[in-house]
Amino acid sequence: MDSKKMTKVLICRVFSIIMFVNYLICICLFNVIAFNSAPFFVCDLSVDDVPKGSCYLDLLVQQKELPPKWYKKQAKYPNCYSVSIDAPIAAYKEGGYVSYMLHCQDSVCRNNEICKEDNKNIIQVSFGEDDNMQHTKEMSRFLRRLKRIRFAYIDSDGNILSVTESVRPNNANPFLYRETISIQGENVQVKFVSGPPYWVQPIISLVCGGIIIYWIVSTRQKHAKRTSVY
Repeated sequence: MDSKKMTKVLICRVFSIIMFVNYLICICLFNVIAFNSAPFFVCDLSVDDVPKGSCYLDLLVQQKELPPKWYKKQAKYPNCYSVSIDAPIAAYKEGGYVSYMLHCQDSVCRNNEICKEDNKNIIQVSFGEDDNMQHTKEMSRFLRRLKRIRFAYIDSDGNILSVTESVRPNNANPFLYRETISIQGENVQVKFVSGPPYWVQPIISLVCGGIIIYWIVSTRQKHAKRTSVY
């Protein structure tokens, strides 16, 4: 086999190895390191900005975004806080929003009770996750599809004391994931952050492979020139 053919074979082998390594890197990065939004809504609630008399925080979702089989026209007894199914929060439908806890089948939340006696400035509330920190795939898929949400401050009798502004809880950008939802009074901010630059590793691998191929070609050419001289 002459020098040119040997060089082509080596380049093909190096290129094949590079592509295989990149394939393995992509699998590992997307399945192990890749960042994803939490499968439920994690909310940091500022206690100092809570309306006076508030006992609970409820999630409001648009009725049209609730799957028909999940929407409960007749309010159900919530499994997270003790309010009557005849309470004002059960009848709330302004702007197409309804109570997640009272009208969504299998709705769950963790620690949505607002307790000012803990001397904490921030309390954390989770919707879509129960007290045992468990969640279902069906509920996670539903929460990921929501386009707009709001929150309602509720007193012990289920009266609505205040409703927050609407926000977009999910981001279409696959390189951003939802970290937390910060609630300060009626203001809500969804914090999206980017994960590690996992796209850099394949690029580095390709650059290194290019350098190796260039080195092989240069070495072979130099060797061919020396051979021709002698």
